[in-house]
Amino acid sequence: MNLDQDLRILELINSKLDQLGQDKISHNSSTSSPDIQNTLPKNVHVGDIDIAYKSFGQGSPILLISGSGNVMDVWPSSTLQELSSNHTIIIFDNRGVGNTPLGTKPISVKQMANDTVGLLDALKIHKVGVLGFFIGSFVAEQLAITHPESQ
Repeated sequence: MNLDQDLRILELINSKLDQLGQDKISHNSSTSSPDIQNTLPKNVHVGDIDIAYKSFGQGSPILLISGSGNVMDVWPSSTLQELSSNHTIIIFDNRGVGNTPLGTKPISVKQMANDTVGLLDALKIHKVGVLGFFIGSFVAEQLAITHPESQ
């Protein structure tokens, strides 16, 4: 990713935050933030799998859902740093990806949305902003349809 791509991602996120009525994110490379690359993943049991996730930052939560075979660390660290300066950021490995096992249930967008709700429930997060890319955007859409109370 380059700076132009990071800025486009921030513009999209700011648009979503506007819709949620939350504070915008500024692009400021001097912002002090956690060491995201060295944050170790945690695991939480959801249904038939243990979901690997990372959480950092402070403020209203934003859940980032990666695309199909992408691990949670695919998100640009500069974007994560910017977001985490005003929000609690949650990233995770989807079912069958990275440090989250495949489990026994068939993979589908609906199942991935159910896994995501299970993650939020385990973390005791009741309302969250959601951003997804590629299949993660379909999961976010399914999450909004089947679990609108979480958004």
